[in-house]
Amino acid sequence: MKKMRIIVFCVLGITGCVSVDDAGNQSQNIAMQIFTQAVDNKCRSELNDQSIYQTVSIFMTKEQKQSFENKVCGCVSKKAPENITWKELGQIAVDSQARPVIVASVVGKTLKSCVSEFVQGAK
Repeated sequence: MKKMRIIVFCVLGITGCVSVDDAGNQSQNIAMQIFTQAVDNKCRSELNDQSIYQTVSIFMTKEQKQSFENKVCGCVSKKAPENITWKELGQIAVDSQARPVIVASVVGKTLKSCVSEFVQGAK
């Protein structure tokens, strides 16, 4: 996790030559990318840990399982920013201990609705 923090600060340092507004937007984009990747990873983990999914996925091909996970976790990643504040997003970028707690909370809020949407045929 220290590596992630170092990468974020290095990237922020490299972009220091741009205007304040551009640097602020770039910082937000970097934080959002970190958040989105963490949400996707947590979503896949949560999905694979659910017993009903484990049972249903037995009858899926590898491609079907991958497609299902991509659609559901893509939905979760897309909706996740609606369930996080900028303060929490900042915490994710700099506090490795806060990251899993915040990400788990956001995934928990969105995973069930995305699975329901996918099962019902909505995009």
